[in-house]
Amino acid sequence: MTAGGVGTPAPEDVSGQGRRGQDACGHDEPGWGYGTSGTGERAGDEPGSGTAFFGTPAPGSREPDTSAYDTHAYATHVPEAHTADASAPETPAPETPASDPDRPAARAARPMLRRTLTGAVAVAVAAASLGLAAVVRHAAGPARALVESAAERHDTGRPPGSGPAVAPAPSPQRTPDLTRAEIAEVVARQTDALRRKDQAMFLEPYAAERPALVAERTRLFGNLLKIPFTRAEYRLQTLTPRPEDSAGTRRTSSVTVVFSHQIAGVDVAPIAETYRWTITREAPGAPLRVTEVDGGAEGGRGGSTYPAPWDSAELVVVDKPHVLLLAAKQHQAKAATWASRAETAATRNIAAWKGAEKTPGRFLVFLTPDRASFEKVRGGDSVTTNAIGVCLSLPADPSGKTPQTPDFAGSRIYVDSTSEDITDGAADDAIAIFRHEMGHAMMATFQNRAAGTPPLWVAEGFAGYLEWSDRSLDRWYVPPARELVRSGKFPGKLPTDAEIYSADPKTSASGYHFAMLSIRYISDKHGAAKAYEFVIAVYRDPRPAAVDAALKTATGLDRGAFEAKWAQYVKTKAG
Repeated sequence: MTAGGVGTPAPEDVSGQGRRGQDACGHDEPGWGYGTSGTGERAGDEPGSGTAFFGTPAPGSREPDTSAYDTHAYATHVPEAHTADASAPETPAPETPASDPDRPAARAARPMLRRTLTGAVAVAVAAASLGLAAVVRHAAGPARALVESAAERHDTGRPPGSGPAVAPAPSPQRTPDLTRAEIAEVVARQTDALRRKDQAMFLEPYAAERPALVAERTRLFGNLLKIPFTRAEYRLQTLTPRPEDSAGTRRTSSVTVVFSHQIAGVDVAPIAETYRWTITREAPGAPLRVTEVDGGAEGGRGGSTYPAPWDSAELVVVDKPHVLLLAAKQHQAKAATWASRAETAATRNIAAWKGAEKTPGRFLVFLTPDRASFEKVRGGDSVTTNAIGVCLSLPADPSGKTPQTPDFAGSRIYVDSTSEDITDGAADDAIAIFRHEMGHAMMATFQNRAAGTPPLWVAEGFAGYLEWSDRSLDRWYVPPARELVRSGKFPGKLPTDAEIYSADPKTSASGYHFAMLSIRYISDKHGAAKAYEFVIAVYRDPRPAAVDAALKTATGLDRGAFEAKWAQYVKTKAG
C-alpha cells in the first residue's frame, strides 16, 4: 500500500483492562505503512489481567485484506494481411464493402469498474498507402501487360483498360474526438459553480440518466460549501480517447481532473485531489455528459488524495480555533463532543511545541461514518488492520509549486468512529489518540520527499512522546515492554522498523513503547527543544549517517553511547 499508517499502542485503561487498538499515520508515498496494537495497564495491576489485547484479534477487529486488484490486459486484434495467389484463375477481385469511418479498427477490453486510473491505450489507425498491384493478363495475339491501380479497380468497378479513371466520391467525414478545449470548459464551470454556490450549474454536466451519480455529486457540492477553503478549483489534467466506447457519432474519453484546494490554517499550500471522469458526446454539437466519476489513483491510493472526507458521506462540520472536525451526519449528536476533545489535544500539542520553526497550528480531523469507510481510506493495508486512526500527509500540488513550498502541504487525520476508545472511552483516551495523530501532522511539512521516510523509532517515538506526555511513567506502562525488561531479554537496542512493524502484537507494542521512550529520554536529559530539533532534522534527512549526526548534535553522544544510556533509562521507566 502507498499510503499506510504509523501505528501506536492505544491508550491504557486505568481499570486494568487494557484497551486493544491501533492508530496509524502515513505519508502518501510508496512503502510508508506502519501499524500495530498494544495496551497498557496501571502500575499495581497484574500484567495482562482481564485483557484481550494480544494474540488473537480482539472482537471487532478486521482480518488483513488480502484481496488484489483485478488486472485486465487490453487485447487489440489486428487482422492478418491477405496476399493474392498468382496461380489463381483470372477473375476480377470482388468489391470490398466500404469501411465505416466511425467504427474503431480494434476493440479494447474495458477494465472492471474498480479502476485505479489505468491509462487507456489510444489506438491510431493510419490510412494505408495505395499500393500498385501489377496484373498481367494474357490475351489472344501479342501479350500485353495491363498495369492498373488496385484502388482504381475497387472504386470504379471498370474492367481493365476501359478508359480513364473517374475520381471516387469523397468518404463521409469522420466524427472528431472530444477536444481538450471543450472538456476544459466543462471543468472550469465546476470551479465557477463552486464560487457562485450554484448547485444547478455544478450538476449540469452529470448525466441525468445516472441518478446515483447525480445524488453523489449533489452531496459532494453540499459538503464542499461547508469547508473553509482558501482555494478550490478544478482543472483538466489528461485526456484519453476511448475508441472501444465510441460508435457511430458518439465519442467517449477518459479524463483526469484535479481538484486543487487549500484549507485555511490546515494546509500551507494547495493540495491536488485527483478524479477520473468518463465523458461522452452523443453527436457533434450535443452537450458533453459526465457518466462516471471515480478516484484517480494508479494501483490503489497512490499519489492521489481520493477519497477525501467530502467524498465519503454527508458531513457535519464543527469549526474550532485549532481543529476542523468533520463527521457523518448520522453522528451529528456526537460531533460537538469529539470536536471538544480534539481541540483539547490540539491545544496541548501546540503548547508543547518547542521547535524553532513554525508548524501547522490547525488540524483537519474526520470521524469516518463506519469501519468500511475507514478501511477504504487506508487502502486495506494489512499491517494496520486493527488501526483506529490514520494520518495522511499529502504532497503539495505540483502546479504552481515554488522552491519554498514544502513537499507535503497538509495532513488529513481519519479516525474510526466505531472504535471503543472513541465511542465509549473516557475523554483522555480520545485525546491521547488525537494527540498522537496530530504529532504526525505537525512534522509532515518538514519531510523531504526525495530523501525518504524517517526511521520508525523517530516518527513513532515523537508521536508517542506527545501522546504520553500527560502520563506518569511511574503509573503507566505497557505490559509486553515491562515483561521484556523484567525477563532480562531486553536487548538494549533502539527498536527496528521490523520490530515496530511486526505482525506479532507483543513485539510491536514493545517497539512502539521503546520508540516513545527514546524521544522522552532526549527530552528529559537534554531538554524538549533538543528533542524537537533532533526529530525535525531526521525528517529532513533520514539517511542513517544523517540520523547519527543529528543524534550527536542533540545529545553530544554517538549512537552506541546514546543506546547504552537510553537502555538504562528504559529499565528504570518500563520495568
